[in-house]
Formats: sequence, structure tokens, C-alpha cells
Amino acid sequence: MDQKFIDFKKTIKKKHSVRFTPRYVEVIQVSISQPRILTEIAVKAVEALEWELIYQDDETVEARQSNGRWSGKYAITIKTGHPGEVEVKSESTGDEMWDMGNNSKRVKLFLFAFTEILNEQKQSNLADLKKEIERKDKMSDYVIPKTLPEPPVYKDPNSLLLWLGFILSALFISLPLAFLASKGIYILGLFELGAIWLLAYTAGFLFRISNFTDWKTIHKMLILTIAVIFICNLFYQYLFYMNDSGDTLNFMDYVTQKIEAGIQYKNLNLGSIGLLIVWVISIGLLYILGRLLLLNKLIRYVISKVPEEVTEFAVYYFAQKKDEAGVKSELTKMGWNTEQEHEMVFEALDGFGGMNALRRMK
Repeated sequence: MDQKFIDFKKTIKKKHSVRFTPRYVEVIQVSISQPRILTEIAVKAVEALEWELIYQDDETVEARQSNGRWSGKYAITIKTGHPGEVEVKSESTGDEMWDMGNNSKRVKLFLFAFTEILNEQKQSNLADLKKEIERKDKMSDYVIPKTLPEPPVYKDPNSLLLWLGFILSALFISLPLAFLASKGIYILGLFELGAIWLLAYTAGFLFRISNFTDWKTIHKMLILTIAVIFICNLFYQYLFYMNDSGDTLNFMDYVTQKIEAGIQYKNLNLGSIGLLIVWVISIGLLYILGRLLLLNKLIRYVISKVPEEVTEFAVYYFAQKKDEAGVKSELTKMGWNTEQEHEMVFEALDGFGGMNALRRMK
């Protein structure tokens, strides 16, 4: 980081914030009205401050910065959509409720860096910057290859194989969970994370052998799998109970008695309502974690199916304002000529967008 930024940082007066998610927002007026130019200057400011750039489009820049290994992390969002305006927001992303003024300090430091870089851009430099942006947007430096890697061979997608894999995984995953729960060992959150991590790990293998990538169907599979995990967990607990007690209860009577007995936390019985709340939270955690981890696995798989040279080739022609049919035509000329191969390329491009979205959530 340049010394002038370090020196200015020492002079900033902090504005403390106390709330569930501390944040600080400031808006400044600028003489330039074109959002795309302001966005490019914002990127230069982020780079000058040595923050991590995690997302950029024509009107938004997002960065991340940490105070160190054991301190908070902060998400910085810069919006340039309103002509002549730049809005900067710094938000705590950890579990703190008091940011001790770090968000305000970060915003003011960014605005100082942004203004310095903006002032350095004289009229002639602005013209050069516009040309630089145009070259970047049109990928003018890209060299069209004479050939592309040959399309990899993948079998037709098999949803049945994925369905069977998910259900079998649910049957196996719920067994150790039920065993530990039957022994009185249960940690809300940790068990759900472990179960979903195992499911996601298995899903990565299942995606490869089934070549099935339709997220809408996979989402339905996830919901059904969570239901199977929950029900099998209860059923396995019932079997462990029957084996240990020698009782003759049927499964439904066991569930009824379990609900009536409620849940015990240390010396406090939270009753039936407490147990039902824990079940709802558990199912919710399974769904939220499952959706995030499965999306991550699926996105990585669809991206891995297409060589980087091919996705870059497709992005170049989209940058030249060609529509989907035009990009397919260019791919066909380079040996990627079947509908399945075209879909692989477009899925990979969507995957890069999805990966950016996941990074922004972290």
C-alpha cells in the first residue's frame, strides 16, 4: 500500500457502530457521470489499497478485507449506478456486534484513495481510460486460437443413477447420526454439518458418474434426501432403542412417546415444543448447508468439464455482441458441434457466474 494511504489512515476519526451486523455507508458526488468509468476507478482504488477484489460488473465493485488472522472480516461494496454518485458501504461479516469504528475507517480510506486516483485522471487520461475500458470489455487483446482442445467424451445424463445414489447415501449417513443420538450425544449444527458434508462429498462422485447437472431436479433430490435422512435417523434410533430395551413398541408409538418426553438440556426439560423446534432447526440447517455445498460441488463439476481455452473462446464472442446462436456457430467451426457440447460450454459459463455468487456469500 502506498505510504500516502497509510499516513491518511492514521488521521481518520472512527465512527463506532453497535448493531447485529455493523456497517457504515457514505455517498459522495463526483464530476464524472459514466458508471462504467467510475467502476474502473473504484477497481484501481481497491487494488491500490491491496484489498481482495471478489466481484465486479458495470455498476458494482465488491471487495473483502481482513484486519488479521484473529480479527473481523469486512465486505466493501461500491455502487456507481446513479450518475455522478459513488456509494461506499463497509459491513462486518463476522459475528461481532460492535465494529469499533473499523467500517467507517475503511469507507473513508477508500474514498480518499478513490478521490486521489480520480484527480490523477486528467481529461486526456480519462480518454485513455475509456479506451482501456473498451479494449477490456471487447477483449481486444485476445488472440483467437487456430484450434481448440477436442471435446471430452461424456455419456448421456442419467438422473436415475443420481436419485439412487442420493437415497442410498441418506440411508448410510443417518445410521451413525442415529447411533450417537441414541447414546445421548447430539450437538445441534455440528451433526447437520457432518451429514451434509458427507452427502456433498458423495455428490461430487455421483455428478461425475451420472453426468447429470440439472439443478432444479437436483434441488428436489436434496429435499427428498433430507426427508429420508430425518426419517431414517428416527427409525434407526427406534431400532437401537428396541434392541437395548427389549420393548415391543411399534415405530409410530415410539415417535409419539419421544415427542411427549420432549428434549432434555442439562437439568431442564424443554418439553415437546422444544423437541419440535430442534427438529425444525435441524431440517433447516440440513437444507441451507446442503443447498450451499451441493451448488458448490455442481458448479465445480460443470466448470471442470470444459477446457479453459473453450470457455474463454465463447466469452470472447459474447463480448463481440454475438447471440447464443452466433457463439454456437463459432464453436461448431472449432470442432465443438453437438448440442450436448454446446450445453456443456454454456453450463460452464453459468458456473463461473455461480462461483462468483458463492464467493460473495462467504
